[in-house]
Amino acid sequence: MLERLERYVDAAAAVIDGAVKLGVSHSILFLHSEAGPPVLNIDNFRSVSDELRMGAGIGHLAWQENPVFARLRADPTVIGSETVGIDSYLPLARRFGCDGPALRPLVIPLLDPTGWFATLVHGNDEPLPLETERRLVMSATELSVWCTARGIGRVPTSDGRGDLPARRYRIAQLAAQGLTNAEIAQTLAISINTVKSRLKQVFVQLEVDNRTELATVLRRLAPLRDVKLGVTRVGGLSITRITL
Repeated sequence: MLERLERYVDAAAAVIDGAVKLGVSHSILFLHSEAGPPVLNIDNFRSVSDELRMGAGIGHLAWQENPVFARLRADPTVIGSETVGIDSYLPLARRFGCDGPALRPLVIPLLDPTGWFATLVHGNDEPLPLETERRLVMSATELSVWCTARGIGRVPTSDGRGDLPARRYRIAQLAAQGLTNAEIAQTLAISINTVKSRLKQVFVQLEVDNRTELATVLRRLAPLRDVKLGVTRVGGLSITRITL
């Protein structure tokens, strides 16, 4: 399902859309920072205000108040509908406009070789059949594999690191792919001195010391590329991004 997709937000949207087709009423995907708090959320909650998304829904406040994260900090490998009890999750669900009698969360941490980097939460007013839960877990696992194959994981946290100007970003991409300064200059029809100057600016902004580190950081920052700060609507989804 995800193989032909290139952007993280598109892969996330595909997973959430698949959950809707399985009868899931609410889904949210948190992408975490190196420090822990989520910096990018994608959800299909229709009645949630942007103020709430930017407040309790993301960043340090979400990290502190959301019982999902408290539970996963204790054991980030736990998966299932009993990860977080309904009673502990209900107050947060109410704040997000889920007014059913008792929103039942299915919590699925996304893991890569370095550990827990994202959290997918599906919520439903009625218990989900076990077969549906199994298919949702399989879909989340596919997303984990997709991210790992592209080097996507926890996002570097320094403000502004993901917002390279387009020309500087292109130079960074080519350098990360292994091109020499001369090859980059030839590819972009600019001088070698311009390449050196802009690449130096890239290293400073991204806080890296060499091209190997550059390639790793660019992959980690890729989900933020072309995503504006604040809340953006794409179809029936809301994409919320902050800096830490």
